[in-house]
Amino acid sequence: MSTMHGWSTADPSSIAVWEHLPSGLRCQLVLEDPDGHMLVPTRWEPLEEILPDGGGHSLAHLRLEVGEAEVEVECGGEGDIGACRIANVIGDHFSAHWEISGSLEGWQVRREPYTIAFAPAATALPEDIPAFLHEQHEVTLRTAPHGEWKLAQPLAAMEAAIAANTVTVPGSDEVLTLSRHTLQTEGVWRLPNWSTFLTALGVAYMDPPLAVAEMKTALRLLTVDGRLAADWTPAGVQSELSNPPVAAYCIWKLYQLTGDRSLLSEAYAPLLRWHDWWWNARDGNQNHLLNWISAEETGMPEHPIYAGAPTDPHSGVLRMDDVGLCSLWALDAFALMRMALLLNDLDQATHLESEINSLAMRMNLTLWDHTTNAYRSRDWDGYPTDRSSATVFLALTGGIPTKGKASTLVDRRLNADFDTPFLIPTVGKDDPAFREQLPWRGRVSPLLNFLICEGLRQFGMDDIAETISMSGLEMLEKNWSDHHHLYASYNALTGMGNDITQDALAPGGILLSVLGIAMLIDAEAWNGLRFGNLRGVDMAISGFPLLGDRYDITSGPWGLSVSRNDALWFDLDRPAILRNLATTEREISCSIKLPGGGPLRLRFHGFNTGQRIAVKINGNASFCTADNDGIVVCIINIEPQRGGYGIWHRAA
Repeated sequence: MSTMHGWSTADPSSIAVWEHLPSGLRCQLVLEDPDGHMLVPTRWEPLEEILPDGGGHSLAHLRLEVGEAEVEVECGGEGDIGACRIANVIGDHFSAHWEISGSLEGWQVRREPYTIAFAPAATALPEDIPAFLHEQHEVTLRTAPHGEWKLAQPLAAMEAAIAANTVTVPGSDEVLTLSRHTLQTEGVWRLPNWSTFLTALGVAYMDPPLAVAEMKTALRLLTVDGRLAADWTPAGVQSELSNPPVAAYCIWKLYQLTGDRSLLSEAYAPLLRWHDWWWNARDGNQNHLLNWISAEETGMPEHPIYAGAPTDPHSGVLRMDDVGLCSLWALDAFALMRMALLLNDLDQATHLESEINSLAMRMNLTLWDHTTNAYRSRDWDGYPTDRSSATVFLALTGGIPTKGKASTLVDRRLNADFDTPFLIPTVGKDDPAFREQLPWRGRVSPLLNFLICEGLRQFGMDDIAETISMSGLEMLEKNWSDHHHLYASYNALTGMGNDITQDALAPGGILLSVLGIAMLIDAEAWNGLRFGNLRGVDMAISGFPLLGDRYDITSGPWGLSVSRNDALWFDLDRPAILRNLATTEREISCSIKLPGGGPLRLRFHGFNTGQRIAVKINGNASFCTADNDGIVVCIINIEPQRGGYGIWHRAA
C-alpha cells in the first residue's frame, strides 16, 4: 500500500518527474538539443519543495542546469489534481517540454506550450495553471511547518531535502527518504541501516506519518536472520554485516513524537533479537565488551580508529573493544527497556535494565582511562587507542558515565580536544587525520552531532548541546543561503561542505535542522516534553507537529511563548528550559532550568476564571488561582544550577 497519496517528485529516475501516487501517472520535463537528442541536467537545485500534506497539497519549485543553460519549473498538486509549468528558460540551443507516461484511463489532461494539468475525469481541471500553482504555494506555507529568524533557512532546507530525496522503493509504491544523488551518480539503489533510521527520525520533525511509514519499510527490508543488515539493495541485503544499533532508539523517540504504538508493536520482537545477536556474534574475546567485524560495519569506514584496527583471525572481528559500539548497544537496551515497559513485558524490561547497569560498570572499570580522563577503546592486549575520536562521547548517549565522569569527560576532553571553529569534528584537532578534513577524518557529521547532543541533554548539559546546535545552524546557513546546499559532512575549520565532492542535498543533513528545532521544542526519550533554550535565541517555528497537536513557539532575549492548536498555552518572561511538562484541568507540573537562577514569571492560559490549580515546579508544590482572563500566573524563584558545565559559551 502506498505511504503517500498525491503528486511529488518521488520517481527515483529523475527529480524532473512530477508523479502521482498511487496511480504512477508521470509528467516528465524533457530537454532536447536542436537535433532532438535528450539532454540530462548536470545540476539541479530545489528552490522550494514540499511533499503532499494531509490534504494532498504539494509543491516543487526547481532550477535545473544543462551546461550553461538553465530551466526553472513549478509543479503543484491538490489531491489528485496536478499541474506543471516551465516558468523560465535561460540559454540557447535546447528546448524544453513536458511528456506524459503511464495510463491516462480515467484522467483528463490540458496541455499548453509550457504548461500541463491533470485531473480525474469527474474533477474539473484548473482553468488558470499559474494561479493554481500560486494557490498551492500559499496553502503549503500555511500547513507545512516553517521557521522564522534563526530557524527560517533550516526549516526551508529541511523541507526541500526531504521532498527531493523521498523516492519510491523499486518494485513497490512505498517511499523512503535517501540520497537521490547516490541513485543518479552511482546507479545503485541502496538503503544504509543507521543513516536511514536517523534520517527517518529527522523526517518526523516535519512529517510524522511519513516517518512512521518509512521506519516500518526500513525495518521490513533490513531484517534478516535475527538482525538488521548493514544495507539493502533490490538484489538483497548485505547479510554478513550489521550497522550501529540506533534503530530501537529512533523508533522509541518517534513514538515520543507521535504517540503511534503500531510501530512499537511491529518493531519490538525483531529489535530484541537484533539486540541479543550482538553478544553472540560480536564479542570475539568473550570479555563482555563488543567488537565490530570491520570498519565498514561501523558506518564510519574511513574513521582512523577503525580503518587501522587489525582483525582477529579466529573470531573474524576487529581486535578492539569499542567505546562507541558498547555505548550504542546500551542506548539500544534503554530504548527496548522503555518499549518493554509500555508493552507490559516486565521481566524483559528488568533484564534489559540489568544489562545496561552491567555494561556501564564494565566500561567504567576497563574503558575509562584515568590518564586522559576519557573513555578509550582498547585492543585485546589492554592497550588504549592513541587516536582521538568523537565516538567516545557516545558514552553520554548510552548513559554510561557517572555524573562525575560525565563532567570530567566534557570539561577535560570535549573542550580541550574538539574545540574547533565548527563543532564537533569526528576526530580531535590534534589527531593526524584531522588536517585531512575528509568524511569521518576530521569533518563534522550531523548524524554524530545529533547523537552526542542527545547524550548531553540526558546529563543536563543543555548549554553545551546548544553551543553545538548553534554551530550546526551556522554551517547550514553558510551553505544554504547562497547555494541551497545541505551536506552530510562539513569542514570543521571553515564550516563549508563544498570543499570536497559529496551530495549537495544530503538527507542526513536535516539533522542539523532538527538540532535547531530542539532548541525550541522536543520530546525527550528520558524527560518528556521540553521547551525553550537557555540563550534566548531569536527563533520561531509555526505548525510544528507533536503528538497530534500543532505548536507555534517563539523565543528571544525576552523569554518564551508557546501556542498549541492556535491557542496561547504558556509564556515565560526570561529565557529558560521547561522539561517534563504536563498539564490537566486541575494540575500543572514541570521542571525549569534558568541561567543563573532568580525570579521568573510563568503564565498558563486557557483556564476558567477563579479556577484553583495545583502547580508543581522543580518539586515545589503550591496552589494558584486563574485570573479574570483565565490565566494562571506563577512568580517563582529558581535556584541556580549546581555543578554546571561552564564551557563553550560562544555568542549565539
